[in-house]
Amino acid sequence: MTHLRDHPLLAGIVAVYLVLGILYATSTPAFEASDEIVHYPMVAHIAETGKVAVQQPGIATRYEQEASQPPLYYLIGAVLTGWIDTSDLDEVRQLNPHAKIGIGDATDNQNMTLHTARDGLHGSLLAVAILRGFGLLLGAGTVIGTYALARIVWPQHPLAGPLAAALVAFNPMFVFIAASVNNDNLTIFLATWLMVTLLRTLTDGLTFRRQIVVAVLFALIALSKVSGLTFAPLIGLGRWRHGLRDAAGRAAVSTGFLKIGLWVPIAGWWYMRNLLLYGEITGTAMHVTIAGPRTIGLVTLVREEWFSFWTAYWGWFGAVNILAPDWAYVLFGAISVAAAAGAAAWFAQRMAHGAWADLLLPGLLLAQIGVVLGGVIAWSMRTFASQGRLLFPAIGAASALAAFGLVFWLPQRARFLGAGAVGAALAVTAAVIPFAVIRPAYTPPQTMVTLPREAQLLDAAWGPLALTAVEPDLAALEPGDRLPITVYWTLTEPTDENLSISYTVFGRDLAEIGKLDTYPGGGLLPTSSLQPGEIIMTTYHIRLAEDIAAPTAARVQIRVGQLGQDGFTFLPGEPVMVTAGAVYAEDCETQPPDDPSATLFDFAHLTADPVDVQAAPGETLTIPLTFFPYNRPEEDLTVFVHLLDGAGHIAAQNDRPPLHGDYPTSLWLRPCPFTDAFELTLPQEPGTYRVVAGMYNAQGRTIAVNAEGTPYPDYAIALGTVTVTAP
Repeated sequence: MTHLRDHPLLAGIVAVYLVLGILYATSTPAFEASDEIVHYPMVAHIAETGKVAVQQPGIATRYEQEASQPPLYYLIGAVLTGWIDTSDLDEVRQLNPHAKIGIGDATDNQNMTLHTARDGLHGSLLAVAILRGFGLLLGAGTVIGTYALARIVWPQHPLAGPLAAALVAFNPMFVFIAASVNNDNLTIFLATWLMVTLLRTLTDGLTFRRQIVVAVLFALIALSKVSGLTFAPLIGLGRWRHGLRDAAGRAAVSTGFLKIGLWVPIAGWWYMRNLLLYGEITGTAMHVTIAGPRTIGLVTLVREEWFSFWTAYWGWFGAVNILAPDWAYVLFGAISVAAAAGAAAWFAQRMAHGAWADLLLPGLLLAQIGVVLGGVIAWSMRTFASQGRLLFPAIGAASALAAFGLVFWLPQRARFLGAGAVGAALAVTAAVIPFAVIRPAYTPPQTMVTLPREAQLLDAAWGPLALTAVEPDLAALEPGDRLPITVYWTLTEPTDENLSISYTVFGRDLAEIGKLDTYPGGGLLPTSSLQPGEIIMTTYHIRLAEDIAAPTAARVQIRVGQLGQDGFTFLPGEPVMVTAGAVYAEDCETQPPDDPSATLFDFAHLTADPVDVQAAPGETLTIPLTFFPYNRPEEDLTVFVHLLDGAGHIAAQNDRPPLHGDYPTSLWLRPCPFTDAFELTLPQEPGTYRVVAGMYNAQGRTIAVNAEGTPYPDYAIALGTVTVTAP
C-alpha cells in the first residue's frame, strides 16, 4: 500500500484533485452529472425497501435500467445514506421535458431536472452530496493506485508515477465522474487496485495473502459491474506467467480454485439471481431491453463514434451535452498523440532489441486496456454506450503507459520540466472548466425590470405568460448554423403550471427549418417558479436544418402551450412571427456578374436572358430574373415585371416581393445571386408587346441603369418583346 506521507509529490496531487473534485461537485447541481439521475434512485430504493430492485420492462421507474447492474455500489450507498429521510426525492428530481440529453453542442436545456424547489442541504440533496463525497474518496484511491501501477512497471523512472497520477487526477472527465453518484467510481477503484496486486504478484512473488486479495477484488468488481468479469482472463494470464516462471502450475491452479471459492459467495448469488429472474446470468439483455437496443456494425461504430468516444474520455459533461472549450481539446489531443507515439516507439525499440522480458508488465497494462476497450465496443454495438469514460476501469493502466510515453521523447534533464508542464496544464484546464462551461450551463438568466431601447416591443400573451419584446439579430446564416434570437418574457400572474414555449423557424413556402421547445430561461426558469412582473431575457441559438432552400428569410413563430404525452396543446392567442435573419447556400457565389442587364440603384445587379417569343393568347409566360445583391436596402422593395402594349399601357403584370416575400430586400444581408421566376398571363389581344422589369417602393421606382450607366426610361429595364399571335 502506498502511504501519502512517504510520497509528498503524490500527496500534493491528491490534495489538488480533492479541491478540484469539490469544485466539480459544487458546480454541478444534483442529478445533472452523467446518469446520476438514475443511479441515485437505485440507492434510494434499496435504502427505502431494503431490497434490490427487479427489472420489469414496460413499467416506468426512477432508476430505469440501472437495476440490471450488480448492486455493490448501491448497497454501500444505501448504508451510507439510509439514515436520511429522502421522501422529497420526487420534488427535487423534477424532470425537464425539454432536456437535450446527449446533444453535445447544446446551448440551452442542458439541465435534466428543474432546480426550483431546492433550499439547503437536506433530504435527498444531502444524500447525493454524501455519495459524491464517497465517489471523490474512491477517485483518490484510484489516483494513488495509478501512482503505484506506474512505479511497479517503471521503477527506474521516478517521474512516471507522479505523472501517471496527474493524468488521472487532472483528467476533467475523471474528476467530473468521481464527483458524482455513479457505480463506475467503485468499479474503477477496484479495477485499479486489482491490477496493482496482479503486477505485485509478478514482481514480488505470489503469496497466499496476494492470492486472497486478488480473489476478493475480483469478486467485488464482479459485484460492482458486469464488465468486472472481463478481468478473469487478465488474472489467468498473470497466473500462467507465474506458472512458467516457477516451472510449476500449482500456484496458478490453487489461485484459480481460491478465486472461484470466494467469488461464489461474494458475487455468485447475484448472477444466479439473474438466471432465475431473467433467464440469463449477466442481466445485460434485460438492461438493453429497458435502455434501448441498437444494431450497428463494428466498422461503422468505429468510423462514426471514435471521436466522440475520445472526447468523452477527457471531457463531456452534464447529460453528455456540455463540451469543454475548444482549446482544451487541443491540449488533450496533443497529450494523447504524444503519449501514444512515445509508448509505441518504446515498445518497438524493445522488440527490435529482443528485450521481451521488459515488455511483460507494460504488456499486461496493454492487455487490460484491450480487454476493457473490447468490452465497451461490444456493449456499444448492443446499446447506446459509446462513451470514453467507460474505459476508466483501465484509466490507471492507460495513464501509466501514457506517462512513460510522454517522457520517453525528452532528454533526461528535460523530463522533470516536461512532466511538470503536462501536469500543470491539465490541472489548470480542469480548474477552468467548471467556471467556463459547467456553471454557466445551470445558471438561469437574470431578471430585469426595464427593457433595453433596442428591443422590439410586442403585446402578445398566452394565459399568464406574456412576450413583451424580441430582439432579432438579423444574422446571415448557412444551413446547419444556429439562428440567434433574444426574447423577453413576463409572467402576468402567479401560476402552478409549467408552460412550454415553442419556437419554430420557417423558410421558403413556410417549410420548417428549425425548432426549439423549452421552458423560459433556456429551460432553467419554469413558469411555476417565476414572480409576476419580472422580465426574463434569454438569447436562444436555434439549430437550422442541413437541407434548406436558400436564400430565404428565417422567420421564427412563437407560441405557448402545455406539453403532454401527445405533444403540445397550445393556449389561445395568435402566434407571433419574427423575422430573425436570412439563410444562404454554403456555395453561394460572391463574384458579381460580368455583364449584368442592369444595375438597380446601389444595391443589386440584375441579369435576364433577352425575351423574344411568340405565344398564343392567354398563355403563361415565365420570365426568370437573376439578382445579385451587393448592398442591403433599408426597406422592402417590390419587383415588377410588366407587359406593355404599343401605347405603353400595361397589358399584363406581376408585382411582388422577391421570391414571393420569402427573401425581402431588407434581408439581403450578403452577396448571393438568386433567380426568381415571374409569370405573366398573356392578353387575348394579338400584337407585339414589350417586357420590362424593375423595382419600386412607396416613393417610386428604383433607379435602373444599363451596363454603360445610362438610366432606362422610366427606370423600366427592357427585357425584349413578346408577340401574341392571332387564334
